[in-house]
Amino acid sequence: KQPELSQVAPLAMRLHIIPQNPTAGDTFFAEYVYVDLNNDVETGSLISWFKSGKQLFEIINHTSWSDAELLLANKLEPGDQVYFTVKPSDGKSYGVLQVSPSVTIGARKPGIDGLKLVPYRDEILNNRFDTSSRIMLEYSFYSEDTGSASVEYGTIISWYVNGVLFKA
Repeated sequence: KQPELSQVAPLAMRLHIIPQNPTAGDTFFAEYVYVDLNNDVETGSLISWFKSGKQLFEIINHTSWSDAELLLANKLEPGDQVYFTVKPSDGKSYGVLQVSPSVTIGARKPGIDGLKLVPYRDEILNNRFDTSSRIMLEYSFYSEDTGSASVEYGTIISWYVNGVLFKA
């Protein structure tokens, strides 16, 4: 016997995370299509988020969140895989648990502060630039990422003289 229409559980479909190519600095959104054949509104759906297979309990039932809402031990790092599950509900019954495709956390762009050219003459800091000065570049590297993504690696410095790329 077919169940009565009022007993049909809702569905969640077309699950995905926005943004699709996130960094730890982004706000994450769980997006899905809720379908209820009885035209019941969505009430009490269960949403769980996971980072590399570990449930993030501090953001349970959140449809959007950022790294700032996570416990220190759960902060996002480049390479982490994030996905969510949803068990849709119409307040009367639960549908089948659905799992979103995962997204991979990318590295945030690093930056530099305090960029300055410093003249040296005979290995001594000079107070002016002249033709016998050796010019050094000083700066501080920073990254908002943690772990290996926060280490400066592969920095390319290009020198220009009067707007023309200098080639040694």
